[in-house]
Amino acid sequence: MITSASVDSTRRRRRFHSLDFKINAVNRCLQPGVSVASVARQLDLNANLLRQWVGDYEHSLKLASASDAHTVDQCAFVPVKLQSPQQASEGIDLPSPQVVSVFLEQGDLHVRLDVDSSKVAELGRLLREVLR
Repeated sequence: MITSASVDSTRRRRRFHSLDFKINAVNRCLQPGVSVASVARQLDLNANLLRQWVGDYEHSLKLASASDAHTVDQCAFVPVKLQSPQQASEGIDLPSPQVVSVFLEQGDLHVRLDVDSSKVAELGRLLREVLR
């Protein structure tokens, strides 16, 4: 029969770390020549927890770069003034043939689309779908 029990009062409680603390810790790990384990020891953290924070950070960078590649903000649209067939019949000369050229550039990628002017609305719908 147990007559007395002792409770270890030095038991660690779960700690919560601020976002600033986590960012600082991850940035220290990303310095050249610095190991995650050494940073974890300096900050009194479990190395596996710190590795998880670094992995989460790198994953968020991949997601951010992937979503940036598909944003409309990076596209430069050039306004194009098209003349209607009615304006053409009123004596305004349209270039023949009626072709709209669209240039898309991102980094080293350059794309040129030559589209019949009667298909401009369809091209607009296609570009909206692609750039979502």
